[in-house]
Amino acid sequence: MTGTGVFLACLAALLSAAGANVLLSEVPCKGDTAKQKYTLVFEGLWSEKRFPKQYPIYRPKASWSSLVGVTHNEEYTLWHKGETASEGVKLFAEKAGAYQLFSDIANSKGTSGKFFADEIKKSGVGERKTDFAIDADHSKVSFMVKIVPSPDWFVGLDSKDLCQNGKWIDQFSTSLGPWDAGTDKGFTFTSPNWATVPQEPVFQISAQFPNHPANSFYYPSLRKLPALARVTLTRDGADLSKLDELAELVEEAEEVVSLDCDVSNWSGFSRCTRQCGGGIKARSRYVTQKPLNGGKTCPELAEIVRCNEDPCDAPKTDKNNDLSKPKEPVKTVEEVKEKPEVVALDCEVSKWSAFSKCSSRCGGGSMVRSRNITQKPSNGGKPCPQLSEKKQCNLEPCPVTKEIPDNDLSKPETPAKIVEKEQDEPVPEVVATDCKVSDWSGFSKCNRRCGGGVMDRSRTVTQKPSNGGKPCPQLHERKECNVEPCPVTETINTNDLSKPETSTKTVEKEQEETTTAAKVVASDCKVSDWSSFSKCNRRCGGGVMVRSRTVTQKPSNGGKPCPQLYERKQCNVEPCPVTKAVSENDLSKPVTPAKPVEKEQDKPEVVASDCKVSDWSRFGRCNRRCGGGIMVRARTITQKPLNGGKPCPHLYERKRCNVEPCPVRKAINVVPPKPQQSAEGVGKTEQDPKVLHCEVSNWSGFSRCSRRCGGGLMVRSRYIRQKPVNGGTPCPRLTQIRRCNLNPCPAQLAISSDDRLQRLLARFRLYGRRQQAQQVQQ
Repeated sequence: MTGTGVFLACLAALLSAAGANVLLSEVPCKGDTAKQKYTLVFEGLWSEKRFPKQYPIYRPKASWSSLVGVTHNEEYTLWHKGETASEGVKLFAEKAGAYQLFSDIANSKGTSGKFFADEIKKSGVGERKTDFAIDADHSKVSFMVKIVPSPDWFVGLDSKDLCQNGKWIDQFSTSLGPWDAGTDKGFTFTSPNWATVPQEPVFQISAQFPNHPANSFYYPSLRKLPALARVTLTRDGADLSKLDELAELVEEAEEVVSLDCDVSNWSGFSRCTRQCGGGIKARSRYVTQKPLNGGKTCPELAEIVRCNEDPCDAPKTDKNNDLSKPKEPVKTVEEVKEKPEVVALDCEVSKWSAFSKCSSRCGGGSMVRSRNITQKPSNGGKPCPQLSEKKQCNLEPCPVTKEIPDNDLSKPETPAKIVEKEQDEPVPEVVATDCKVSDWSGFSKCNRRCGGGVMDRSRTVTQKPSNGGKPCPQLHERKECNVEPCPVTETINTNDLSKPETSTKTVEKEQEETTTAAKVVASDCKVSDWSSFSKCNRRCGGGVMVRSRTVTQKPSNGGKPCPQLYERKQCNVEPCPVTKAVSENDLSKPVTPAKPVEKEQDKPEVVASDCKVSDWSRFGRCNRRCGGGIMVRARTITQKPLNGGKPCPHLYERKRCNVEPCPVRKAINVVPPKPQQSAEGVGKTEQDPKVLHCEVSNWSGFSRCSRRCGGGLMVRSRYIRQKPVNGGTPCPRLTQIRRCNLNPCPAQLAISSDDRLQRLLARFRLYGRRQQAQQVQQ
């Protein structure tokens, strides 16, 4: 071997041991003002052969996220061992969201440029390329790629300086292992979200750390984990003539990690199958790790030994004498199997269950109880006893109820002799079944907030009456609620206050006239006690106080009608102080005397009521996952404006969301290598352009309903992954609307529901037409 070959072999051995290959150029970097262009090749090596433990093969499959990188100097760090991860790094390591990370890079000192590469979907093995530019003042490069699925694990490069010993590196290649961002406590690839509080610093995952058997990268038999990925950085214009010889020396075969079978500890021995005459007892263990990739096979999982071998008819011996006898050693499974003994097992049954209900209420029925087999007889054991038992019940005769048709009512009664004859004949018994109902439901919400409302409850028929059984009781019940009077917002004439209440004599006269002479029982109206008077609706100048009572029983069948349910009385009749704005022109005029002011106060007052709205609902889901979407929240009118009160504010509010760019639509700084084509091939592609059909994402979840009652809307959407090209299939519609909460609103909340619903429908139809117009333009 030549001197150069010996040098290359030694260099290759050293670099292989270090896990990195470096090829220096002759181009100086110190003082170089020109930018150098590098190509980054990321190679995923995450296979089931290298990492067989808990390898994700289904929902989701092993994958790699998009690659996010930055060129910088010593003032900036993307991530570093032993340091706490930034918010952008946390979001990327947990959810592969790059928007915050790109924003942090753009707003940080010491950064020069950023670059990006597409994700590797549904495979842990694959390759991605991207380009970036670098200069002498910002000669370091860092990047991250999330391991998918994982709690917060990633691979990457931390502040690699491409200017070494005053010269640019022509090519740099190294293997990558897993890192933990320190933001999630999960141990396995598919662990649920479990935040680390307080946040831990970034640390490297190895074959023995974290030291927990559940960890997906825990391989205690390995000294070092195989390479999870590899990255290669190559400078444009690099001299790679020595690279092939070096690569042949360093190249190694793919590692295959084998996992031996692992089993649990032995369980305790079971009870002996017989108390004497020789029985069997057993113990077992289970597999905790199956052998993979040629690992050691599992040992035996069950062990059987003989027990209680003394003959059943042998006299009982003293325990003290037995202590001097040597104990028989435990026999292995093979020894027991050599002399198999047939053990008779008797049938065993459970205890009797309770007797069932009687099959008939009268005339003789039956009740049944049963028991189950807990152990079947085998090898000549005792057979099973009877498993069910029946006994009679309700032996008393049923009452005879015979239906008489209407035509028989006019016929003369049958003489006693004929009746006796009919009774001698066998008459089929008819069993009367009473109506049965369920328990009362809870009372519904009161349909009014004040002034007396109604709450309902109900029950349902569980068994209809038949054969003359008792009819069903009342199925609905109503009671009054919120009987306190509402604030008075209506004009009350003083003339109405002077009118006398209806006298009791007149009411009694009317009641006597309405009473009917029929045999129907009259039920009078009943009312509750008077409530206390409400607050006065005016502080001065004469107001009104109201009290009320509610109907506890409505009149029926001509009973006494209900008396007056509301009573008003005047309050705060003292005159209000006069506060009138006086203009400069009116200063010379005499002041209006008090009497006309009192006259003005006698006029009815109109109280203005402002519009009131509910609190904002939560924002609905974003209608796009990336590229900029919209979230909507709403509120409803709880009180309309009256008598010139303040109008209602706007009821809907939009907010932009998921504004980060979609990785599928745009690749940043990705320059894929263009294969060279012959002239014939170029002509062919020009003649036969590639047809691409429209591809859309899955539907998002439906948003929250825009209304709680009275009929609202729910919306879901999807976005375009691939636009149609060269006459491909056009895109389907991107939004879908569904009606929801169609139950009617209580009286105080049902405010112009139809108008609002129509406006909302029109808005979403307009949004759909705009989306279709954009597709046509593009």
